[in-house]
Amino acid sequence: MSTYINPLRPSQHGDYNDAPALVVEFLNYSETIRGLSPRTVNGYYIDLRTFFRYLILSRGLVAEDVPLDEININQFNVDIEFIKKINKAEIYEFLYYVTRERANAAATRARKLSSLKGFFKYLTSK
Repeated sequence: MSTYINPLRPSQHGDYNDAPALVVEFLNYSETIRGLSPRTVNGYYIDLRTFFRYLILSRGLVAEDVPLDEININQFNVDIEFIKKINKAEIYEFLYYVTRERANAAATRARKLSSLKGFFKYLTSK
């Protein structure tokens, strides 16, 4: 699993250059205002990055044979308009995907869902 946590200084992480601007804002808000730990915020980053990669693949914006982990989100316009088009069915399909294709455990899926809920709550309230 990729991580941006510095193992020598666990309170530090990378700058999330490969995440959409709205995701970076949410991550910064989560760490500074909500007071979440850098490890939790890093987990949210990984979850949201995986989700957007999944959407790009499932919406046919890349060839079906492109591995999910090789999709560069920043090559696509993942902005508020892209996000507004996300529907409940896509979220359910993503959760099904991480269950069946990635064999994520129940706790991992719960964190992914928490990441998504927190992100959408942030977007609607902030």
